[in-house]
Amino acid sequence: MNLNDGFSDVVFIFIEFVYLFLIVLYLFTNLKFLPWIAYGVAGLKFSISAIYSFDMINYQKIYADVNEISLEPFQNIEGGYASLIYIFKSLNLPLGVLHGLEIVGFLLACRFLFKAFLPEDKATVLALCLGFFSTSGELGAYLLRQLLSTSLVFVGLGFIFRGRNLPAFLFYGLSFLFHSSSFIFIPLFIACLFPNKLVKALIFVGGYLVLFIVASNVEISSSALIFFTGKESLYVSKQKEYIQTIGKEGWREFRAGLFSILLFLYFVFLNIRFQGLLWRSSNWIYYTFSVALTVFYLALEQLKLFWLSSRFNFISDILILSSCILMTLEVINPRDQRPFLMAILMGCFCISLLNILVGYDNNILFRLPLS
Repeated sequence: MNLNDGFSDVVFIFIEFVYLFLIVLYLFTNLKFLPWIAYGVAGLKFSISAIYSFDMINYQKIYADVNEISLEPFQNIEGGYASLIYIFKSLNLPLGVLHGLEIVGFLLACRFLFKAFLPEDKATVLALCLGFFSTSGELGAYLLRQLLSTSLVFVGLGFIFRGRNLPAFLFYGLSFLFHSSSFIFIPLFIACLFPNKLVKALIFVGGYLVLFIVASNVEISSSALIFFTGKESLYVSKQKEYIQTIGKEGWREFRAGLFSILLFLYFVFLNIRFQGLLWRSSNWIYYTFSVALTVFYLALEQLKLFWLSSRFNFISDILILSSCILMTLEVINPRDQRPFLMAILMGCFCISLLNILVGYDNNILFRLPLS
């Protein structure tokens, strides 16, 4: 939804301020009920903001037409998500409720993931940082299928980093029912089956290198998709759709923004300043994966391989942002961690204000133009 309307601006700025206030209050008081109110506020604001979005209008059409539970694709979306919509329809619950619940689930999934690296209070604050308008971007705004799929993946990652592979692969497997972007995490989940640190890194870095080489050749990638997923799969149809629209008037260009590049450079700076912190940290695999996925995304965007880069939709941005925050928390004095998190919250809030005033669909935080 575009929030250029003056009344909408006031409403959403107020809601964003309330959201910030709840997180700051929790940061300084550690009252356990405050995050739950914040989760609800996040779900409310995103579900309201998406009411008139193009994607939500399409979901409304599916909501009206779906009449059974099935895993077969329905109106060009995964059957698993169409079935979920049907369940909400059967319960007479509107799509806005589903969207709000997905936002809450996403933030809880992020908290579960971050608790593998941080104490609960700091993990909760970091997860809530992703509930600002400025940080989750399109993923939180209206990409409902991918939001649910990413939440399940993040829960799987949380189990992976706790050494619990069985529930990790269970949640990861479920994520494929809702969105095709789940496959971009395959190298990481495979790598985590191996105990050797170097082998892990080589597997997922090499995995993305192979994916990049395959993706850069349309004929090879088309054949591979057909071989692994079937001629009529959503993967194949979406690839054809994107390839046919490249070069047409209005088709998007390279979309990695200035802030994404700055985050990547900050990540590099931390590792130079602290002499390879990435490799020495107990969180090294999360950091390495984040930077590998970010480089992979930037390379795909630069070569206009949008049929694949479009599967990311802010996932690499969220990973590199959280990695930068986690790495900074590792190297700064513990007494400085709370002021640092406060600065992050204020930064996200201020950029959200700009985002709301300029127009939410511009995705100011990660899509600020390079030129």
